Amino acid sequence: MLLVAYAALMTQFIFGRAFRDSLLGSHLAIQSLPYLVTWSTLVSIIASLTVSNLFRSNKRKRIACAGFGIGVVVQLLFALASRRFSWLYGLFFIDVSASTIVGLSMIWILIGDWASNCHADRSRLIPAVMLYGTAASILAGIGLTHLRIATSFRNANLILAAMNIIPVAALLFHSDEDCVARHGFTFQDLQDHAYLPNKLLRKFALLVVVAAMTSTLLDLMFRVRVAEHYLHQSDRLHFLGLFQSLLSICAFLSQIAVGRL
Repeated sequence: MLLVAYAALMTQFIFGRAFRDSLLGSHLAIQSLPYLVTWSTLVSIIASLTVSNLFRSNKRKRIACAGFGIGVVVQLLFALASRRFSWLYGLFFIDVSASTIVGLSMIWILIGDWASNCHADRSRLIPAVMLYGTAASILAGIGLTHLRIATSFRNANLILAAMNIIPVAALLFHSDEDCVARHGFTFQDLQDHAYLPNKLLRKFALLVVVAAMTSTLLDLMFRVRVAEHYLHQSDRLHFLGLFQSLLSICAFLSQIAVGRL
């Protein structure tokens, strides 16, 4: 059930971001991109901190269900009110930027909980799940972005709402006690065997911030060039879908290579 939810969220991640960027140059002015990215970053930080605090509870599954349920309601509101309020496009941009990252974080925490309860070997489980999710994202980039109905703002939000319903349903049927028998799998407490000193954690945090800033600047320039080159939204959506699929294929191959090494 967690893998079903993860596949739906990876599909939502790829399609949602491709459609979000396809709005630039038509429904969203290219000049508004830095402003939107700034607000998206702030909302993402606030949402991440909120979810992190809520997930300290032992009722994580209920909290995740509620989060994905809120996502369904938001996407439906976007679909119903898209023709009345033009400012919804900017709000949609911010919502997709924040919700996709937080949604993936929640499902990964639940997968980690399942691995702990079932005494699974994370050194094998986590790479396998990553490969599975990457494969799902390849299909999302190639398939969904080339559907005619996907170019409509209303239909795109209905598709995203349906993708949020899938993890809600999957989590309702999921149980931590549903463990699959695995041969030779053992779980070791990571806090005892993989302790990281605070200095190393601070270096990692600094590295993440620098990498995020660099990738954001490159991403800004890339999206501006795409919006300037492709004049029609459908063309932008098709290109971005293929581009995301190409990135997923590269990630898939690199994950296999790193796993073998």
